[in-house]
Amino acid sequence: DHVVNFFDSPDELGQLVAVALARLPQTFQFRDKNLTLLGDRVRKNWIDNVLGRVIRENALELPLAWSVLPDQQTTLLPADKRLIDSYDESGRKLVIVGEPGAGKTTLALKLVARLLANRLYPVPVVFRLESWARSRPPQFEAWLIQELKARYDVDEVIARSWITARALTLVLDGLDEVPQPLQQDCVNAINQFQARAATDLILTCRTGEYLALETPLANLNGFLTIEDLQPHAVFAYVRSLGHEYADLEKLLQTTPNLLEFAQSPFKLRLLSKTYRQALGDEQFATAATQAQLETLLTNYVNDALHAGPYSSTSMRAWLIWLGRMLTANNQPLFNIQDLQAGVLQAGDRRLFWLISRLTVGSTVGIACGLYAGYRWGDGAGILIGIAASLVMGMLAGFSSHQRRGLLGGLLLDRDRIDRIMPLSAVQWSWTRALFGFGVGLIIMLILTAFLPPEAMRAFTDDPDARRNAGLIGGTAFGIVLAVFTGLTNAPVGRINLPNQGIRRSFYRSFISLPLALPVISSLVFGTATFGEPFGVLIALSAALVGGIVYGLPVLVAILILFLAIFLPATPIEEGLAGAAGVGLLWALSLYFGGLACIQHLTVRLLITLRGAAPFNYVRFLNFATSRDLMRRVGGSFMFSHAFIQDQIASTRSPH
Repeated sequence: DHVVNFFDSPDELGQLVAVALARLPQTFQFRDKNLTLLGDRVRKNWIDNVLGRVIRENALELPLAWSVLPDQQTTLLPADKRLIDSYDESGRKLVIVGEPGAGKTTLALKLVARLLANRLYPVPVVFRLESWARSRPPQFEAWLIQELKARYDVDEVIARSWITARALTLVLDGLDEVPQPLQQDCVNAINQFQARAATDLILTCRTGEYLALETPLANLNGFLTIEDLQPHAVFAYVRSLGHEYADLEKLLQTTPNLLEFAQSPFKLRLLSKTYRQALGDEQFATAATQAQLETLLTNYVNDALHAGPYSSTSMRAWLIWLGRMLTANNQPLFNIQDLQAGVLQAGDRRLFWLISRLTVGSTVGIACGLYAGYRWGDGAGILIGIAASLVMGMLAGFSSHQRRGLLGGLLLDRDRIDRIMPLSAVQWSWTRALFGFGVGLIIMLILTAFLPPEAMRAFTDDPDARRNAGLIGGTAFGIVLAVFTGLTNAPVGRINLPNQGIRRSFYRSFISLPLALPVISSLVFGTATFGEPFGVLIALSAALVGGIVYGLPVLVAILILFLAIFLPATPIEEGLAGAAGVGLLWALSLYFGGLACIQHLTVRLLITLRGAAPFNYVRFLNFATSRDLMRRVGGSFMFSHAFIQDQIASTRSPH
């Protein structure tokens, strides 16, 4: 959009320029590549996927009225009045209200599209307020950061900096979807946040719920109301559908209460899709509005489930389970990677608890089993491996999630064991990787230069031998440090697909296997060439760094390798070192996403066996989207309207 201003004097021109320049520090300078990437994601998720489909199916012009506070005098806006002008006149704090199905979200997304096209405005980001009721953090910005990370894959540090710099326009959709007892608390939290950091803001809410607030949104000049469609607009829309809808036009002309029902854009669209099933029902035309809506919604869902690659009974059961789960958790958007053990039945949750702890315990069980098999045979190795897995699994999860470093991490972190935690997006930094490689090389060169001769069995104090050992060991150790330091959290993830976090965890867990090979190779090569103590020293140093940086994914390997230093130089030591290396490899794989994959697969299998969802969830959700029951928002899905979600969630399950 372009704004044309007129001036009559140089002073007036100077004032206009000053106003424009005052906006730049808060908006333009922060539109860096990461903000641009975020804006592209908002455009793809909400404008292309959601708004674009609504406009294609329903090109109604919504009648708007401006209500001036505090007396709420309402003035109908001219049809040619631009939405962005009303936003500017509101002081960039706009509340959009309307009756259910009036098109509040649609209007807000139209404004988002305008803001995205103009770099003078902070990047608009859509947040669904229902999820605020689920966590209710002490400060509203904590919830914003949490949603930016969960819904837009934004690093928490970057998200906090954007909020502090007021680089975002907050589009808070669906205050009326917050449970009624919490709506005032939600508005209070927004007002407190705005008092700390006055941010451009758009909020949508049903008219009745907003007017019922004791303390509305602060510092408002007024609010925008979406009025009911006029009868001429309803008839114009029906005629635009074609001659085959002449019977619907006639029905509306002869049934005043049905015409009143159709003055809501959503209800009109619903009526146009399902009215033929209701024509034979003599009571439908004269029924109460709520009864008419329920009839049309039932027909709409039945039609959508009529054909497809699944049975209608299964699809209905899956949608009912999903609708109830989202409603119970105040969860507006569903991403498959968000599935947690809490959705399972009590018995299945206990099974999930057991599998998670056995998986964690297996990091020790594998190492102990391999060593026992090496010493006493395969039978003993299997028994001891299982026993060690059980013991460590039962001991896991009893420490606080706040304990990190060498006292927290994978083996003892209850939060990581009980909650499925997919990995965040990462990026590779060659600068950090080269720095880590250099540090590792220098450390090993210093160690080999000052170690006493008796600690290096394969060679004495020959300077060339020491230098070669330092270079070989330093290269291996440097590669390990390069991996640890080179992988960093990406500011904004570039891929936004369904279940992307679990996919990322799966790939990373298997990528972490070759990344861990320098530890194992340094252990084996160092042991075979320079003697067991020196090889174990390299692996022990790498394990210690991993423990300090990432917690305790390598705790057991550290202990076993430490013990190996004091064992006699015999084949037993080689077996112990090898077993510890394999255990370390498995621990790293679990830490870098493997545990989340196993837990997620467990939940998916259990809900599939219970008939609550298909195993190929993405395929089904995409089909439901094609039938206009769902909307895809990036990697997440939502019901196409709250009416449809409520109707499905309240239906009795066929199972």
